[in-house]
Amino acid sequence: MKKIIYLAALFYMSTSYCQKDHGQQYIDTFQMRPITIEKLEGFKKKLQGNEELKGWTKYYAFRCYYFFRKMKKDSALFYADKAIKHHRNFEADQEYQTSNLQRVHFVRGYYARLDDRYKEAVRHYHKGLKIARFDEKLFSKKSNYLPYIARDLGNSYLKLGYLSSAKKYYSGLLTNLWFMNRAGWEVHHKLGLIYSYQKVVDSADYHFHKGLSLIDTKFKEHKNYEEYKATFYGNLGSLFLLKKEKDSAIHYFKLIKETGEFAPSSRLPKRNTISDLYRIIYGSYVAIWEGRNKPAIENLKSVQKAIEKNELDQKDRAVQDLRTKTLDGLIMAYTAMADFRAAFETSLKKNALDQTVNDRILRENLEELEAIFEVREKERKIGALENISHTQESSIKQQKTIIYFLLFLLLIICLIGYLLWEQKNLKNKLDKEYLKQKLLQTQLDPHFVFNTLNCIYHLTHKNAMAAASYILKFSKLLRLVLQNSREEFVSLKDEISTIQNYMELQSQFVKKFDFSINCDNQLSQDDIFLPPMFVQPFIENTIDHGFRSDNGNLLTIDINIDKIKNILEFTIVDNGIGYYNTLKDKTTKVTERHRSLSGKILEERLLLYANSLRTDATYEIQYADEKHQLGTRVQLQIPFINET
Repeated sequence: MKKIIYLAALFYMSTSYCQKDHGQQYIDTFQMRPITIEKLEGFKKKLQGNEELKGWTKYYAFRCYYFFRKMKKDSALFYADKAIKHHRNFEADQEYQTSNLQRVHFVRGYYARLDDRYKEAVRHYHKGLKIARFDEKLFSKKSNYLPYIARDLGNSYLKLGYLSSAKKYYSGLLTNLWFMNRAGWEVHHKLGLIYSYQKVVDSADYHFHKGLSLIDTKFKEHKNYEEYKATFYGNLGSLFLLKKEKDSAIHYFKLIKETGEFAPSSRLPKRNTISDLYRIIYGSYVAIWEGRNKPAIENLKSVQKAIEKNELDQKDRAVQDLRTKTLDGLIMAYTAMADFRAAFETSLKKNALDQTVNDRILRENLEELEAIFEVREKERKIGALENISHTQESSIKQQKTIIYFLLFLLLIICLIGYLLWEQKNLKNKLDKEYLKQKLLQTQLDPHFVFNTLNCIYHLTHKNAMAAASYILKFSKLLRLVLQNSREEFVSLKDEISTIQNYMELQSQFVKKFDFSINCDNQLSQDDIFLPPMFVQPFIENTIDHGFRSDNGNLLTIDINIDKIKNILEFTIVDNGIGYYNTLKDKTTKVTERHRSLSGKILEERLLLYANSLRTDATYEIQYADEKHQLGTRVQLQIPFINET
């Protein structure tokens, strides 16, 4: 039975070979949010405990994002690079691990954008966007990173002046209700700026008003509420100025003054600078229209100095807009003061700036078209390669499935063959043991018959009537012995009856002795079965060789039967000369050879039954009285079967 259980376990392990390890499943499904240093360290120990686990990409990615949230740029970028390199070298074959790189490319794009490296930022955002879309396809659920990556991708394109690409990604966010509830005002603001740069006034007006409405309804508690509100007022004022609606422009520019102080930004310090400069420019416009030209000119010149002092990126569309608006304000102020020379010189500067901006816009548009073409060409090639790869993967998966099925079928056939072979061997072994036991019984029974016939022979010379009575009792005993010898197991009751008859026969006709058989009352004699003819040979040796003819004392034999765990213990005690004294008697050499043969047979039978029933089966012979070295005590332990 144990072999079958072992084989079943082996079979289960073999069929589970291709399944995911429990440790790997823990790594893949581990929820890191909220990200804490304790969770990260626990996750790291789990990976260090088993080199076969794949999850270091996930660990480095979350470590990167942890430091990003802590505003530790160097540490965040360090772990971002480790995550990308580890995935490329060790875990690239596991596609689901790739999703962990979303936040890594987002972080790298974010810091590249802060350092005005917008093209590098675009590359990382595109990688993150591709992974996010793959993640949505793989897990059939929306990725929370995708809209943020799309937003920052739009911001980067806007900084580069790629207006159509920026508009594409911002417009795509309009249908994402989840993101619009969180940052919808920003989407409308950027779309309003793009349309204003493209001189599409009505669309710009719609998005600016929509964004302002969202600010007032959903973001009043935001720490940057005042700054966002001032930004929309400035955009609307500039838009009305473009439409030549001076009164409406003045209205919105004056509203900027009513906004509170801007909350400082630790992550985007340049944004605060640009917002403050816009506020100065719009305030200068109002001052010019109110006739305060000199203060306005001084403020506008201070804006020009601030742009140079803070080393603001000249390619940034917002910075270009600042410079243009500053020059427009100076032209208006000089014209109002009738300083036409200064106004003309400023106009030349503005024209040169416009030409530079236009050239840059044209160049950027060409670059954008080239980038779009390259991206589409790459996507086409990647798509073709993915189709080929998908076909190859499908073919490989089919081949693997067939191989696994054949291996599984072969394993089943081998297992069935092994079980049949083992069953046949077991049957042959049991048959062999059964034949051995029968043979041993036939070896034992003639010995018993020989001793009995010897007794009958002596009685016929002494007392014919006693011999006839002995023969009748012997025939009854022989019938019991023959009946039991046909059975592999007999009941304890039948075995006791056989012993009882034998001892009565011997005590009345061979030697005079008293005997007693004591059986534990708690034993159910009808339900306990044991191998036959184990006890009788010891009793026979006790009667034949345990007593001397000159012993004038009363001869006694006591038999006690007890149950110890899963064996029966027979204790046979006599008050004879002692077993070892019998061995010293030289007159018993011939009979001792018979007894030696009988003992060897008993030992072999005990060993066979002990092996078949998987328990102990032994006997031990010693003096009953160790002090005077008299008497014999035999302790026989026999396995049994309980049928209750």
